[in-house]
Amino acid sequence: MYRVISAVVAACVVLCATSASAQYRSTRKEHKGPRAIAVIEFPQATADEASAATQPKPKTPVKYAPRLIPAIILNNGKYFDADAYMATPVPWAIQPATVYEAREAGESKGLFTIQRAAADANKNWIATGVWDSAEAIAARAEAKRKADEAKKAREAALKEQAKDTGPPKLKRGGGPETTKPTQKPIPPAPPATDDDPDRPRMRRGVSDEPTAAGKPEAPQAADPDAPELRRGRPAKDSPLVTAPPPAPKQSAVQLSNNKVLAAISDATPDDDRSFLFLWKPEEQKRLTKLMSNMAEAELASGAEGDTSSANGKGRATKKISLENVQVRAFDPATNNEAVLVLTASSPMERKNASALNQYVTLVAHVDLDNLPHKLFSSVTDDEHLDTVGILQLVDAVDSDGDGRAEFLFRRIGKNEQKFELYRSYGSQLLKLF
Repeated sequence: MYRVISAVVAACVVLCATSASAQYRSTRKEHKGPRAIAVIEFPQATADEASAATQPKPKTPVKYAPRLIPAIILNNGKYFDADAYMATPVPWAIQPATVYEAREAGESKGLFTIQRAAADANKNWIATGVWDSAEAIAARAEAKRKADEAKKAREAALKEQAKDTGPPKLKRGGGPETTKPTQKPIPPAPPATDDDPDRPRMRRGVSDEPTAAGKPEAPQAADPDAPELRRGRPAKDSPLVTAPPPAPKQSAVQLSNNKVLAAISDATPDDDRSFLFLWKPEEQKRLTKLMSNMAEAELASGAEGDTSSANGKGRATKKISLENVQVRAFDPATNNEAVLVLTASSPMERKNASALNQYVTLVAHVDLDNLPHKLFSSVTDDEHLDTVGILQLVDAVDSDGDGRAEFLFRRIGKNEQKFELYRSYGSQLLKLF
């Protein structure tokens, strides 16, 4: 009897899980690609670099040119390493004129148009091009709108003036002076914009943009019948500014501290939606404290590498202090269920007093009791970057265009970097790539 009941219960669980899975799949939008995911990196100046570049007195921090790093590409329903996919020799995902839209937790932050790509000393492909932030695009659109309104107002005033005065009339001298009709002031002409093709333009030096006669054609992909990613050229009204200098070579720790944005190139447009979890200040403070306690336990346990199970309370005699703590809250399925991601570092005590840091990345799901439960963690230190790199959170990004977000991480090793993609399912975090 016990075996029969157990079998029936197991069958019901399987059927419920299958039904729930089928129900979820039925709501997904089928999209097999191509959809390229990249990371736009904004290198930061280190303290030594900033002081050297601002002699004799500190001035503004050094600003380096943003760069785009290919991460993952979805094609025919499968994920591939974009750094090597269909390379001829430049990978398909970073061919010139490819346009990427930068997004932060699902919301648009700007456009990056690739101009050229090259491999660095570690054979990692890096693309350079034109970065146009959402703020700059909106400002130019507003300026154009105001210019159009001023132009229409001037044209309307000229028509009204011609209507009031009428054609010129001959007058005989000596007669009574007639009162001239009061003319309405004509608004000044709006300043010329880039939309006026006849306006003269000044040019300084040699522009990075190729001329129409000598513009190089984009290299063709290995498969001539393959569908295209989003293609285009920099906006006609993009500001022409002097490009910042490229960033110098950075260590793994410096790379992990750079500001990054996830970016997507896809010929099939999708709607913007926010994957941020909106929490109250008191809730943020409480959950951040709980996540920090969990991270301290991860470091105190002595475990290194990636784990998906809780490591207990850790060693009571070992004191852990966290630095550079960042906790971000996401709602990947847009169903008001929070997934928290913590990143932090911790100085290690050593007998020889040499500086050594540990690095922890922790992912947790908030249950119905509003308590975080560990899904995944990654721990490493300065001496093991060649085996376990620093796991840097890039962002929550919709990798397949189905309206649900996945988590994009960059693992930075001593001499290499790679990208990893995870999807959360309740109490599980599944690795997709």
